[in-house]
Amino acid sequence: MKINANKKKRVTFLVDKGTMIYVGNDCLFSDGIEIWTTDFHNIYDENGVWVNPPKDVVIGRHTWIARDVRINKGVKLADDIVIGNCSVVAKSIDEPNVVIAGNPASIRKRISRWRS
Repeated sequence: MKINANKKKRVTFLVDKGTMIYVGNDCLFSDGIEIWTTDFHNIYDENGVWVNPPKDVVIGRHTWIARDVRINKGVKLADDIVIGNCSVVAKSIDEPNVVIAGNPASIRKRISRWRS
C-alpha cells in the first residue's frame, strides 16, 4: 500500500474494539482520507436495542482512493476500484473495475484497469 499523506492532511483509520479495516494488496491512498469502523456514539431504539454497532471495512486489492475520501463502517469494496475526490462511500460496491464518486458514492464509469 502506498500512502501519500502529509502533516496537514493525514490518513485516518478509526477502528473500534472487535472490528478491523482490511486493505488488499497494491492499493494507493492519497491524503485526507478517513476510514471508520464506528460512529463514535451508541444509538438505541425505543426498546433499548443498539442500532448502530461498529462494523468491519474491507477494501479490495488494487484500489485507488483519491484525496479527502470518507469510507463509512460496514463498507466492502471489490478489487480494482478508483474512488474520486471528496467522495463519501456509505455502501458496499461489489462490482470490480469501476470508478465511484459522489456523496453518497456510486458507480460513475466502468474501466478495464488503472495504474499509477
